[in-house]
Amino acid sequence: MPVFTSWRGIITDPETARYLTAVAAEVTKLAAKAGVPDFNVTPIPGCGSYQTSTTASAGTHGGGGAVDINAEGLTDTQARVLESAARKWGGTAWFRPRTSPTGFVYGWQRHVHILRSDCGDLAPAAVTQVGQYRRGLNGLANNGPDTGNRSWVGVTWAAVKNIASTIGSIGAATADAATPAQEDDVSAQDVWSFKMTSPDGKVQADAAAFLTYTNAKVDAARAEFKAQLEGLTAAVQALAASQGADASSIAGIVDKAVRDRLAQVKFDVTDATP
Repeated sequence: MPVFTSWRGIITDPETARYLTAVAAEVTKLAAKAGVPDFNVTPIPGCGSYQTSTTASAGTHGGGGAVDINAEGLTDTQARVLESAARKWGGTAWFRPRTSPTGFVYGWQRHVHILRSDCGDLAPAAVTQVGQYRRGLNGLANNGPDTGNRSWVGVTWAAVKNIASTIGSIGAATADAATPAQEDDVSAQDVWSFKMTSPDGKVQADAAAFLTYTNAKVDAARAEFKAQLEGLTAAVQALAASQGADASSIAGIVDKAVRDRLAQVKFDVTDATP
């Protein structure tokens, strides 16, 4: 049974509402970069998810993950900013000017059609549109070319959200290695364009590079710590043998000291597969 929620006056699913909030925040950043005025992200009433009454939607709004954003009053550049923001955070999105496309007997108001691409409750027609977007098409019956920014084809909301969450969690630990401006980027979770300086002085140009670097550092630290523990075990056994003592009692003392130290470690030092 679908779970419904409201986002700025339209009905959708909770995860799509979170996605749209991220898109709205991204609009402000991209508008500034494009040199155009910021604007409100306002859905068209009745054009959210789980809607079957809008004929022009061709069934794409019948499930979750769908919304049409009003672009009346926006310039073409502003509408493209919204389209790009939706794509950047894992959506299928097209700017639809006020027109009657070839093959359609009706028209529509100026808007940006958005689908959260990885929504598990998309309507069948919406699933088809996601596939069309990934093949470079416009999602219409005329099978025209996609004219938007295709830098984020294949990106999903789940993946970007997880990267943003990871960067947020490591931002504080690496703050001393970042400039104030870079710290601002991390706090804003600008996961695609931020730059951060790693402790060895190398600049990580994007989220994927930084996470690769961080994971390598964690893996190296885990391996080093594991080797130290193995050496400590051997040392305890040798000490017990030389003193004629009970190795288990000495190991218990060392074990407590190690556990106290592990409580201060920020990452998992086991060799278990995630």
